[in-house]
Amino acid sequence: MNRKLVLGTIAALLLAGGLTAVAVTSAGARQASSEDVIRLVTHNVSSGYLDLGDPDLSVGDQVPFSNDLYRDGSKVGEDGGWCVVTRLTGGSAPRGAGPLAPTYECVGTNSLPDGQVTVQGLVSYGPHEEVKTDPYFFAITGGTGKYRGARGEVRIEDVSSSEARITLRIVLD
Repeated sequence: MNRKLVLGTIAALLLAGGLTAVAVTSAGARQASSEDVIRLVTHNVSSGYLDLGDPDLSVGDQVPFSNDLYRDGSKVGEDGGWCVVTRLTGGSAPRGAGPLAPTYECVGTNSLPDGQVTVQGLVSYGPHEEVKTDPYFFAITGGTGKYRGARGEVRIEDVSSSEARITLRIVLD
């Protein structure tokens, strides 16, 4: 099923890695924050498809995934997580037959040398869209080790159904 490949890519999106720190301060803030900007390439290692609702693509279906994370051609970590179909739009009468445009809620954990980073977000695909043509964004929801208390944003650019470029902007207080 091609949706597996799409979600493999989404999974690749939920990644982290790297080590470029830039000190920044918030306007009016008394405390300095640091921002790690991490640029990675993800490669899908495995993904599955759990058809949990009606036959074929339906709300509640899940896609577990795992990716390797690379920086400058060297593996720096891995991630894992899942995406759940939360909405389907499109289709045509009768009975919703026709191409569907799914929205997925994705959650992932990225394991890096200095800790882990968790991310999550919604991503919507158009009918028959296997690879997103525009970048999309997920929230950084936390972390461990060096990334304890992390917040920020992940920018995801799909390269193919099994590879993505991601840029994490991790803010630490």
